[in-house]
This record gives sequence, C-alpha cells and structure tokens, in this order.
Amino acid sequence: MSHKIQEYKMIVTNSGDDLESQVNELLKKGYELHGIPGMQTKGADLVFCQALVLRGEF
Repeated sequence: MSHKIQEYKMIVTNSGDDLESQVNELLKKGYELHGIPGMQTKGADLVFCQALVLRGEF
C-alpha cells in the first residue's frame, strides 16, 4: 500500500486572507500543501494561488 494522491486542488483568489482561510479549511480536512504559494499580478490586481493534495491508501 502507498499513500498516492487521491485528489489535487488549486486555490486561486485575489485575496491573501481568502487564500489563508481556504488553505486552513482544506488542511483541517486532511489535504497537504503541494509546493509553495504563488503570487502574480494581473493588471493592477494580485492573484494568489496554492496547490494542495489529498493522499490515501490504495
């Protein structure tokens, strides 16, 4: 048995506070961070993103 990735999620938002809230909720549900958070400009706005994975035994 291995802990393979069951599900992959990408959170994308215009708010750092919203990113933090969504990541915290998914961490409570057993998701793990996958890589580092990203931040990019889109015109005058900032866009934040974070990938997360849910692992399971198969």
